[in-house]
Amino acid sequence: MRLWADIHDSTGARLGDGAIALRDASVTRVLDGVGTIAFSVPYSDSRAISLLQNERNCRLCVERGGTVREIGRGTIRKLRVEVADGELLATVTAPDDLDGLTRVSTKLRRKYSAQSVTAIASDLVSLVGGWTVSASGGGTTDARFDGVSVFRALLSLAEHQGLHVRAGTTPRSVELGAFGASSGLRLVNAAALSGDLDGSVGLIESIRVEQDSEAVCTRLYPIGAGIGEAWLTIERATRNLPYTRQVVNINGIDQHFLEDFAAVAQYGVIEKMGRFADIAPLSNSAADLENAANALYDIAAAWLARYCVRQDVYRVTVRALDQTLRPGDRIRLVYNGAVERDGARAQYLDTDGDFWITEVTERFGVGGAACDLVLSSIDRHAGSSAAIVIGALEDLEIDGVSVKPYLNRVAWVFDRVIDPLFPAIVPVRLTDATQRLNRCLVKIRTRAFISTVQASVNNTTHRHTLITNDPGYTGPYYWRPVYAYDSASETGVRLLLPISVETSAFALQTGTETDEDFITLDYGLQQDTQTPAGLRITINGTDRTTALGGPWLTGGGAGAFEIDVTDFLAAESLLQQEHLIRIECESGQGEVEIAIEVYETIQSITV
Repeated sequence: MRLWADIHDSTGARLGDGAIALRDASVTRVLDGVGTIAFSVPYSDSRAISLLQNERNCRLCVERGGTVREIGRGTIRKLRVEVADGELLATVTAPDDLDGLTRVSTKLRRKYSAQSVTAIASDLVSLVGGWTVSASGGGTTDARFDGVSVFRALLSLAEHQGLHVRAGTTPRSVELGAFGASSGLRLVNAAALSGDLDGSVGLIESIRVEQDSEAVCTRLYPIGAGIGEAWLTIERATRNLPYTRQVVNINGIDQHFLEDFAAVAQYGVIEKMGRFADIAPLSNSAADLENAANALYDIAAAWLARYCVRQDVYRVTVRALDQTLRPGDRIRLVYNGAVERDGARAQYLDTDGDFWITEVTERFGVGGAACDLVLSSIDRHAGSSAAIVIGALEDLEIDGVSVKPYLNRVAWVFDRVIDPLFPAIVPVRLTDATQRLNRCLVKIRTRAFISTVQASVNNTTHRHTLITNDPGYTGPYYWRPVYAYDSASETGVRLLLPISVETSAFALQTGTETDEDFITLDYGLQQDTQTPAGLRITINGTDRTTALGGPWLTGGGAGAFEIDVTDFLAAESLLQQEHLIRIECESGQGEVEIAIEVYETIQSITV
């Protein structure tokens, strides 16, 4: 067996005058995660030491039986010097090729609306120069990424659709899909072996079995982004496969959930609240709210399908293989014999089935070669429930900046005058930031008019002459002179009047003409004796008086009452617009104070 590494710079150019001979190496490939590469060289190899520098790329190869195989690629991150078996060694640790996707960010507010998984994955990978992606599976979905790496965005996209991510078969390539294809390999122990070993058979050297039901969940209540009552739920989702959406009213609110009936029959009802905090609407439009609810349904259904059954994990060591096993493929396991459980010899195991490869570690060294496999009965990683983060397939958590819905309260107070001819009209404005109207309360107070001035009338006689008596004209119709006075001069005009008009009607009337004595203004607060009575409410042109319990204050008098108008404003078709509330009175007059309280789920988004 020959083991070596080629060293390249960041542009891909090969460095040095040849490969570096390795003392030992190990390569770990994992599903939905970045794998690792580790190798060591004698510290006495000065040429190798000069080539091994941080951030350089390495390509590991092995030759066995005349066949050369690349076993891994990575970027040198850690270098250390240590003594092993009395020999001074330089040891290198590197993440595998997928690490290149963790070093480029999506930046803030990268959004995709109603796009396929393939389109979204292709656009994300295009952010990293020189990379390609092969994507399949999933459906049309919405996605938003804020300040996370391209790799984390791909993981999130895959997780939402029940898919997986792994390294591709060529340099700088990544795959996203359901996977599950057969590796074409069968693992057997000596007792189950019939015939000679060939390339399709791997001989098991050791095996350990873990059967874990600690993480089992049979009923999931999924919630997305948001705080308190502003949480996104599956209420608006249109999906009903593979699980029918269900709802139960508990603690005064509707709580939506998914349930696996077969798992309930086997394990009983085991409930979990699933927090998928990165699922949020792209905007508050009806379409985006529905898309977000469907995305929440998709990820919740995928999670429940993986966690509604017991997980059987087999940790297997086999003799060195001449093919590269890929996480996400399936492998057949045939075993008859005693097995190890928790470090001790346990019961007899007889199994024959296909299992998911979730992790592969190939080891090469002076003692030979071997392959360690982690196999699972379901396509998820092994781990205790304490380590499980609902909504994450892997242990990688990046707390990026994200837009989240939250509960908001806003209040307005209006003062209006009112009488039977002039109603009071006030607006309730819901903007495009409003995602849901939780409650709208209107409190109305009535009172009499209050004025700051009162007029006093002076009773001094005050008359003006309009027409004087001048009988010097005769005939059936004749002109009468009319004199108008403006207190300083007289203006004469004539009107044509019938003869029947008595001339005495035009006698001169006189009086004192002191204008400032006619009206006197007294300043101070003065209150009217009338108040509005018989109040009625119209909302957006429709009379809602009876539906709300009115009319109110039918006997008049200053008073107050409160009404809840939520049902008339909260319909999806009525959101994000201005509503008009009209208050009328059947009699009386006065003032109304209108206090409006709005409790809404709000998400401030630039649309």
